[in-house]
Formats: sequence, structure tokens, C-alpha cells
Amino acid sequence: LMLILVKWVGAALAAVAITVGVGGLGWLGLHTTESALGTVVGVSTPQIRALGGMVSDLNAVRVAEVALVNSRLDLENRGKIEKRLRQAQEQLERDRHTFAALPMTASETALWKKAGGALASWTPKHDRMVSQVAGSHLVNVEQLPAKLDDFLIEQQKWAERLRQAIVPGGSFQDFANPMSDGLGNWLATYQTDDPKFR
Repeated sequence: LMLILVKWVGAALAAVAITVGVGGLGWLGLHTTESALGTVVGVSTPQIRALGGMVSDLNAVRVAEVALVNSRLDLENRGKIEKRLRQAQEQLERDRHTFAALPMTASETALWKKAGGALASWTPKHDRMVSQVAGSHLVNVEQLPAKLDDFLIEQQKWAERLRQAIVPGGSFQDFANPMSDGLGNWLATYQTDDPKFR
């Protein structure tokens, strides 16, 4: 009887030890899972959201840059695009600050520093391009040099014909007003929002 009692007590103690061990492992697993879940919710998800936001913001900036160099833009639409560009840049700064405030591993810190250097190198070039484009309100700007060169040549030919007509025996068959042909007709129809060019 004593032997049976010892076996039962031994079995009960073994069962308790197994239960405590399994419970301890379960608690440790839950604690580890909770910690990992806290990292995912508190760090990884905000990081992914901020990085995704920065990618979206930079794409919006790029689209606005391409739209701004469209030479057929009038002043009103150029203003709308510049506004969208400013909003994308402001959102980019917010997303950058959000990401920078989160904990990073050593490799993430190194990559973040590298990305910051690339952005710092790009920003002055972007700002210079935007200021140059924003300062011009001309329409069809890529055609202007060629057109104006053609008109200059026409004017020079007109002036030469006039000079020839002044010499004794010369005659002048053109319009007396040099603005009555190509340049004058073009100036009457060309419209621009650029006050300096007007």
C-alpha cells in the first residue's frame, strides 16, 4: 500500500511539474508574442506606413515636376500644380519626421542616413527647377526662340530692302510698317501671362 501511495504521489508531482513547465513555457511564449506584437504595432507598422507615405509623396512631387514643365500650361493651371507640389512636399516632411522619430536598428539607421543624404542632394536641384519654371508664365516656350529668330531675319531682310529703296533709282514694294507682316501678326495673336515678356 505504501508503495502504491509513493507511486501516486510521485506521479502527481510529475504531473504538477509537467503542468508548471508547460504553463511556464506558455507564459514565456505569450510574453514573447506580446512583445513582438508590440514591436509590430508600435514600430514596424508605423515605419511601413511612413515609408509608404514617403514613396507616395515623392511620386506626387515627380508628377507635379513633369506637369510644371508642360509649356502649354496657362497661369491658372500652373498655380494649381504648384499648390499640389507644395502639399506633397509638406506631407513628405511630415512622413520623414514620423519615421525619424521611431526606433531603428543599426542597419536601418545607416540606410536612413544614406536616404537623407540623397534627398539633401536632390532638394536644391528640385527647388532651382521649380523656381525657374514658376518664374516663367510663357506658353509654348520651346517654340519661341525659333519663331523670334525667324521674325528677326524677316525684319533684317525688310530693313535691307528699305535701304536698297533709298539709294537713287530704288523702289520699295513692301509695306511701310515693318510690323505689318509676320512679327506684327504673331504679336497680335500670341497670349501670355508673363508680364515681363508682354
